[in-house]
Amino acid sequence: MGTRVAIKHVNLSCVEFSFCGVDFAFNPAVPVVAGFVVATVASFLGVGGGFLLVPVLTGITQLPMYLAAGTSAFAVLVGMVTSIATFMTSGTPVYWPLIGIELCGIVVGSWLGPITSRFLPDIWLKRLFIVIAFVVGINYVLRGFFGMRLW
Repeated sequence: MGTRVAIKHVNLSCVEFSFCGVDFAFNPAVPVVAGFVVATVASFLGVGGGFLLVPVLTGITQLPMYLAAGTSAFAVLVGMVTSIATFMTSGTPVYWPLIGIELCGIVVGSWLGPITSRFLPDIWLKRLFIVIAFVVGINYVLRGFFGMRLW
């Protein structure tokens, strides 16, 4: 069993693999198209994109939350590095002191998140994600349409 990913079958219409003894299968075109859409929207909005990618991975490809979170984190990293390089080479200024401060929280959160998620059932992780996405979405709507903020 173990925690390794075992690739069982790969072709243009289906990817099958096993992780921790559980079998998964999905159409590889779905994450390719979703990755394109998520990266485009995330770059346009200046966000990481995980809030868009996680529902795709859990809802469409049926990956469990613990696997979707790690996959999303790596995908967002690659997308953000590409986006940052594009912004910087096109002349967009970067405020480095703020990045340094943010990185402190990012490092601690990125270390604690995977550790604590192992102790929460998948359904509760999904519910937590829904609540956070809903509150952030309400804040964006209030700010964008009414000039108000929740925080």
